[in-house]
Amino acid sequence: MTEIQNNTETNTLGILSLVFGILSLSTALFTFLFGAFLGIPALIFAIYAFKQVKAGSGKAFEIAGLVTSSIASFIGLIVMILMIIAFSMR
Repeated sequence: MTEIQNNTETNTLGILSLVFGILSLSTALFTFLFGAFLGIPALIFAIYAFKQVKAGSGKAFEIAGLVTSSIASFIGLIVMILMIIAFSMR
């Protein structure tokens, strides 16, 4: 019974990671700060879900959440650096 509850919690964390990753990816280009802030919880959820998942079970949501949040955080960082450079050239 405990094992089923852990899988449900892990799947929930994986799904949360994926949802926050997709939201951060979609907002990273337009509002770099908001996209980066959504990417941080997605990374935390994905890492925590990876720690809870046992070897051999499905990790698709965790991997997808980790990838999307990493890409969104990277895009947000690049856009922020470009904006800092653009505003400092004035």
